[in-house]
Amino acid sequence: MKVVVTARQYDEKSLEYLRHQGCDVEYYENALTMSEEEIYECIKEADAIIVGIEPIRRSLLERLPKLKVVSRRGIGYDSIDVDACEELGITFTRTLGMVEASVAEQTFGYIMYFGRRVDLQSQQLKEGLWLREDQFGVRTRKLGIIGYGGIGKEISKRALAFGMQVLATSHHDDEGEIVDGGVHIVNENTLLRESDYVVITVPLREETYHYANKEMFEKMKPTAYFINIARGGVMNIDDLADAVKNKTIAGCATDVFEVEPCTASPLHDLGDNVILTAHTSPCTHADHIGMNMKAVANTIEALNAKKTLV
Repeated sequence: MKVVVTARQYDEKSLEYLRHQGCDVEYYENALTMSEEEIYECIKEADAIIVGIEPIRRSLLERLPKLKVVSRRGIGYDSIDVDACEELGITFTRTLGMVEASVAEQTFGYIMYFGRRVDLQSQQLKEGLWLREDQFGVRTRKLGIIGYGGIGKEISKRALAFGMQVLATSHHDDEGEIVDGGVHIVNENTLLRESDYVVITVPLREETYHYANKEMFEKMKPTAYFINIARGGVMNIDDLADAVKNKTIAGCATDVFEVEPCTASPLHDLGDNVILTAHTSPCTHADHIGMNMKAVANTIEALNAKKTLV
């Protein structure tokens, strides 16, 4: 069985595990910069591919009659035509459970930044200023989570531990329910109206494209902060920049952009009430290795299932 890995930053131990399972392994780290035709040339003989966020579209999948498995190293799948996989009999897997905690950690890092501004306090003291000013704070503040899935649940655990009140919208729970030890399921208007921090975690689909826009930001408190750790496409970045400039909201943080890498955007020059990071929320050493191994294990399991079916 031939396995081609195009997900970047794959560790040798995980690749070696594939070889020990009898797989012929090829690794291409720069797939994100490749055209579809270049990706095709890399994977045209593959029985399975392990991919990152490089696009795997129907037009590509239809040219791969040997392909049995698409294994996503990660949990988002907006870059993969999952419907086409199903129609073509290709097994699709992803590494659920491997990145949710690390994304939640970074999200809470943003919340703590806005809540306490330890960086500013340190800068002031280093400049010879002994200032003891009240901070916005975290305890008793309301955190709103739009899209209460695996990442939302991990964020809520940390928020509840810090004494926050947590509101969430959910497709799985009824409005008015209190779940997971204190998360209040509410409608979106209530969440936006009451929350001091709003985190969006919805997947990128046709119906969620630019879901966070001018209308949403105008429903938030002027003292509230917006945080995006989902996908860049779920927010209208121009609307978000205007909301910060016009003080419709107090600030924002985003780890994701509609086109990545993104080293220039309307948010880049808006000051220290805006945090921008380079899609690093899932990037901890432990979770990176865990994702690699989980994607490998998913691949072997799926290939073995295909063998059994033959």
